[in-house]
Amino acid sequence: MAVKTILACPDAQSFVQLRQTANWGQITENAAERALKNSLFGISLYDDQALIAMARCIGDGVFNVYIQDVVVKPSWRGKGLGHKMVQTLIKHIKPRLPPDCTLGLMAAIGQDEFYTRLGFTARPNEHFGAGLTAQMKDLSV
Repeated sequence: MAVKTILACPDAQSFVQLRQTANWGQITENAAERALKNSLFGISLYDDQALIAMARCIGDGVFNVYIQDVVVKPSWRGKGLGHKMVQTLIKHIKPRLPPDCTLGLMAAIGQDEFYTRLGFTARPNEHFGAGLTAQMKDLSV
């Protein structure tokens, strides 16, 4: 069956189910709905009516935009869907953003090469330190 591409984020229920299938952890539909609503752009791939992959962009749309939630259902991995989604995101947002806007992401372990093939630069390097993260509950401020 042909993969159908929709240039939008999926519905919250499908997003929750895809995350569970990909072992990305449990989130509520309410949280998923809020997160998806705040996205700048999204792409969803379907096999018939079933969501099999998605990715989205978040950020301010001026200085910084981030690729987020590039997730492919395990049974569909290795078919180039992740590459297709990231390329489509970039092609869609590039003409809509200032040329000096930074497009960033945080790759999962082992995925650096996937993103460097698309033109991203791994950190740390001679110009930038390592990217850092923290959960809000762990911050002492």
